[in-house]
Amino acid sequence: MARARRIISAMTNPVDFKKHSLELLIRAKRDLYTAQQHRIWYNAGNKFDAYNRTNLDSCAYDLQQSVEKILKSIMSFSCVNYEYTHNIVDLAAAVNAGVPVFKINDGIKNRMVSITQWETIGRYGGFTSPAKDIFDTIPVVMTLFKRAVAFTGFRL
Repeated sequence: MARARRIISAMTNPVDFKKHSLELLIRAKRDLYTAQQHRIWYNAGNKFDAYNRTNLDSCAYDLQQSVEKILKSIMSFSCVNYEYTHNIVDLAAAVNAGVPVFKINDGIKNRMVSITQWETIGRYGGFTSPAKDIFDTIPVVMTLFKRAVAFTGFRL
């Protein structure tokens, strides 16, 4: 049975699209910053034992949220409505179809399935990705963010 598609951004005014795009990029920047703070905490000698494993879960969730918002921002900036989803694979496909001039970098392409899983696992636990995989994703997301800022021309 096919899932009903719910459009989250049914805007028609280009000014509304641009404003929404900016808001999403600002939120993506905040999520990325929060993920970076988790890495700083870890690099300071703190470890993710059973008690504080939630910090790693939160880091992964923040990275997923950042990528999701960046991809939605690119579509919104280009006046492309997008489907209500947290799935990075689906969002990347929508960007490729709706905004073909913006190419998703290989670092994100290679991690899309894992990053998508971080949305649920980050909230509900049951984490399986090693800290190194999560922390190695931070600069990849940073690159995507910088490319999105350059694409939109926003000053953040």
